[in-house]
Amino acid sequence: MPRSPCRFQQSESKLSPLFDGYLSIKRDLIMPENWAFHKDVIEELYLTRGYTLEEVRKIMRIKHGFVAASRTYKLKLDEWKIRKNRRKKVQLCKEPTKKTQSQPIYVSSKVSPLPLVLATEESSLPLDALSPSMTDSTMNDSLSPSPSHIYELPSRSEHTLPSTRQTALLCQTPSIATDWVTNDLFSQSLNLEAIIVNTSLMFFSFRTHTESLQLLAKSPVMTQWAVETLLRNWKPGGECMHYALRFLGDSACCRTLLSVNWTRWTDGDETLFDLIDEIREEQEVLNALTKAVLKADLKFQHPLQKLRPTWADMWRLALQQTEWSLAKNMVRLLVNQLVSLLARLERHRRLVYCVLMVIAESLLEKNKRILVSWRGDIDIFFETARSQYFEILKDCRVWGIVLNPSWYADMIVVNTIDRGTSCYFTSTPTNIQAQQ
Repeated sequence: MPRSPCRFQQSESKLSPLFDGYLSIKRDLIMPENWAFHKDVIEELYLTRGYTLEEVRKIMRIKHGFVAASRTYKLKLDEWKIRKNRRKKVQLCKEPTKKTQSQPIYVSSKVSPLPLVLATEESSLPLDALSPSMTDSTMNDSLSPSPSHIYELPSRSEHTLPSTRQTALLCQTPSIATDWVTNDLFSQSLNLEAIIVNTSLMFFSFRTHTESLQLLAKSPVMTQWAVETLLRNWKPGGECMHYALRFLGDSACCRTLLSVNWTRWTDGDETLFDLIDEIREEQEVLNALTKAVLKADLKFQHPLQKLRPTWADMWRLALQQTEWSLAKNMVRLLVNQLVSLLARLERHRRLVYCVLMVIAESLLEKNKRILVSWRGDIDIFFETARSQYFEILKDCRVWGIVLNPSWYADMIVVNTIDRGTSCYFTSTPTNIQAQQ
């Protein structure tokens, strides 16, 4: 249920005396935690995202393993001089009628979460999966075909908010909200936080799906949130995939692909890959969509944001490796972090599968260029590329990763006593010719 202005004022009036009462407490009572390391994240959650202090404590405890008491948090916030402008928010909620029609009324970014869909999966995860060591058999288990019910999650349309909730979020009548979207969307004086909160509502509530997609593609204000907004309003049929590939080909739309989502409706939609898991589509389509997001990040590699999943760093390190064995080790660390921090490896089987596929194809392309340019002379780079190319194909076959048949084109596998199994290319394959 949305918070009414009265409840909002009551909660603020209760918290304010408690918060002010701690100002006189001595600094030596602060717990000896590594606060400086987590200061940026706490400030981002508390001020920019608008989470309450208890919500910040919960997020820091679950996502970052940082535990501290409420009293200690309040002392630290006072020491850092981080305080919210509560009077302005309360005043805006008291007098919504003084706002003009073209200017959106401030809406808090806090949205009550819906019940967790996969909360029972944590209890079913084996305890030995939390071990920091990772073998090939463990990775093979993580990539094995999972039951179909794992991906049969409720679509976003099943969580459609009632009309009263939409009115509370928009703080305007439907006609006024429609005029604001169509006429004042490109105004630089708009409250961007209100746009962030209402992304999926503003673009897909008052017009057809096709018109909403066209408006989203033409809106420069929504560029960095275009992919997230599209995934939250996904519909089968191919039209959404067309716009997804269009957005993922634009560098401006790919700056936050690995960041935490701007809007959070549940505790299970932290990243874009969580939103993909909730789409009701064919598995081939979802795999292609996940792979497209990873390839877009591989192509542009924008700097990582402060609020990001922990496995994003391992993904970037794996991309930097030139040897397949080192890249596999980075992926093992990525899988370990998915298991230990999220405890929901079942939901991220597709992510691990596509991560390995993208890294494998990237290294295959680099080594194949060396192989097809070989002229028969003795070359140590050729021998290294040949052995690595064959090792990648062999591992992908063992793990059940289906690669494009073009990687096997014009390839001859030869078994010799002195060199073992190796591969050669009889001519320049078609996929390499197209790139030359």
